[in-house]
Formats: sequence, C-alpha cells, structure tokens
Amino acid sequence: MRSKSAPPVNGVIHPYGTVKATHGEKRRFQIIPLPGYRVSEVLVDKVSQGAVNSYTFKEVTGDHVLEAIFTKQ
Repeated sequence: MRSKSAPPVNGVIHPYGTVKATHGEKRRFQIIPLPGYRVSEVLVDKVSQGAVNSYTFKEVTGDHVLEAIFTKQ
C-alpha cells in the first residue's frame, strides 16, 4: 500500500508525500491549516470525508490519495 497525499495549498498534511504501509496496517494523517485558514474539506480517493483535522486509513489493502482543501477564515 502507498498512501499519497496531494500537495496542499494554505496548509499541510502530515506526513506528506508517498507513505508506505504494509497490508492490513493503519496510518494516521494530520491535516493542519496555516494561520488564518481552516480545513474546508478532506478527500480520500476523491470522496469527501468532511472538514476533519485528521484521517486514519484502517486495515489498508491498496493505494489511496488523500487531499485537503483549505479556505480563508
């Protein structure tokens, strides 16, 4: 499994980039807006997860893309 976070604008996803995990493992990501911004939406494989500040892939079985959208407060 590889989890690839798309390059965010006005915030960061940690860890950033391509993150490797073994089959069945779980991986947690933090979504951190820059000062003056907020998390507007988090997408996993183009599916909205809402305006969350973290996301955990549970029992990973394949590749995924994690994206974060930040808006000005």
